[in-house]
Amino acid sequence: MSAGAQHILIATDLDGTLLNHDDYAFGALATSVQKLAKRGIPVVFNTSKTPAECVELQKKFGVSAPMIVENGGGILFHPEDCRFDFSKITREDSLDHWKLIRLGRSLSQLLAFKEAYCPEAPDLVSSAFDDMAKHTGLSGSALDAARRRLFSLPLILNAEQYARVETKAFDFGYRIESGARFKTLQGRHDKSSALTVVKQAFAQVAGSQVKVVALGDAPNDQRMLEAGDIAVVVKRSGKHHVAPKADKLIRTEAPAPDGWIEGVEAALNLLSRNQNSTADVVNTETLRTLSARPTSKATGHRSWDGVYSTTKKEW
Repeated sequence: MSAGAQHILIATDLDGTLLNHDDYAFGALATSVQKLAKRGIPVVFNTSKTPAECVELQKKFGVSAPMIVENGGGILFHPEDCRFDFSKITREDSLDHWKLIRLGRSLSQLLAFKEAYCPEAPDLVSSAFDDMAKHTGLSGSALDAARRRLFSLPLILNAEQYARVETKAFDFGYRIESGARFKTLQGRHDKSSALTVVKQAFAQVAGSQVKVVALGDAPNDQRMLEAGDIAVVVKRSGKHHVAPKADKLIRTEAPAPDGWIEGVEAALNLLSRNQNSTADVVNTETLRTLSARPTSKATGHRSWDGVYSTTKKEW
C-alpha cells in the first residue's frame, strides 16, 4: 500500500437516509452499493431497524457487510466475512446463520420498564398490529419483522410522557433516542459506540487507517455522524433535521434515496481531494459545480469512476 492510502467504510442510517422516508423506496441504489462493495468500500447499515429487517434488506441490495441494528444494540455479521475481525474486540454469539454481538439491554427488561412507568404509551412491539401499520406505513411481513426486536422498544410519547419517562430512564441506566417516527427506549448504547467496534474490526484486517463516511437524517444519528471522518446529513421533508458538530460536514440538497447518492459522491470527492481544513461545510449543489461528471444511462446517476479508487487489495 502506498503512503497515505486509506480504506473507507460507509456507515448509513436507513429510513430517511438510504431509503425514502415516506415509502421506503431506494430506487437504483442497490447498483450503487454493489459498485462500492466491488471497489472495497463496505456499506454498513447503522439503523434502528431489527436484525430481521436488515437481513432482508441486505438481500435486496445484493451485498454483504456487518449491520449495526436497533440503534447500536447489536452488530450482525457473516461468520465468513474475512474483512472484519471482531474476535479480538468483543464476545460473539450466534443468531440463526449469523454472528451477533450483543451491546444492548434485553427486550424483556425494556418492556418491564415501560409497563412500570408509562404503560399507556403505544409501542411497536405490543400495541395492536393495525395501529402500528398506520403509524409506520408498513404491513404484513415487513411490519412483523419490525416488531421482532431484541434490544430496543420504539414508543409513541407525547411531550409530557417524554419528559417524565426520559428522566426515569436515565435513573435506571437507559436512554431514549428520538427518531423520525418514534421515541426509542434502549440501553446506554448508541449508533456511534457500535460503529467504533465495527471500525476497529475493519482496521484489524486492513492494517491501515480507516476513514468513516457517516450518513444520517435524524437526531438519533447525531453521535454517529460526529464519530465519522465525514458527516453527511440527508435532507428530509425540505429540512436538515440534525446539526452534528463535525469538522467535515456535507448537507444534501435532495432527500433519500437521491440524497444518499449526492452525499456519498460529495464525501468521496472530499477524500480524493485530500481536504485538510478544520471546518469544511459542503452543500452538494456547490460540490457538483466543482466536479461535474457524466450521468450513467443505466442508473441515472453520475459515475464514480475516477473520483476515488481504493488500493486494490484482497482482505
